[in-house]
Amino acid sequence: MGASVDGPKRVDKLLIRSIRARLPPMRWLIPVLLAAFVLQTRPAHADTKAEARRYFQRGMRLIESGRYSEGIASLQKAYSIRPHRNVLFNIGRAYARAGNVDRAVDYFERYLATNPRDKSSVQATLRELKLRQNLRALVDEGMTAINSGRYLEGIALLKRAYAQRPHANLL
Repeated sequence: MGASVDGPKRVDKLLIRSIRARLPPMRWLIPVLLAAFVLQTRPAHADTKAEARRYFQRGMRLIESGRYSEGIASLQKAYSIRPHRNVLFNIGRAYARAGNVDRAVDYFERYLATNPRDKSSVQATLRELKLRQNLRALVDEGMTAINSGRYLEGIALLKRAYAQRPHANLL
């Protein structure tokens, strides 16, 4: 009876040895899996970079041709695919050229948060944009007051705007 118990155990051990002999050693499995993962992710990285570049270049062409909203949308798509601070700068610049000072300020502030090398010149641009925001608010408030019959208040607001930056339209 002892022989029959030893027999199945021996068969199991032989079977396990046979399976182990056919399988590759485990020390090869990890590098193979790691290499497969790296090779699989590398093209995706390159693809996103190329796709973002296409959207960026398209956006810049559209902006140069005066199609600001389409160009900005394309730049935003490029940024969503592959964030880069230069895209933020160019979106801010496009908004400024389109006359959307509030959005331009937002994007230039986001760009400055990345601590770029051209920080001082962008800060100067941002100061100018914020001055334009302030002037626009004064003019809008002044015109609203005048249109509401509050002439003295409206004129005072327009004078404040003119004192900050003289402009023929405010005379």
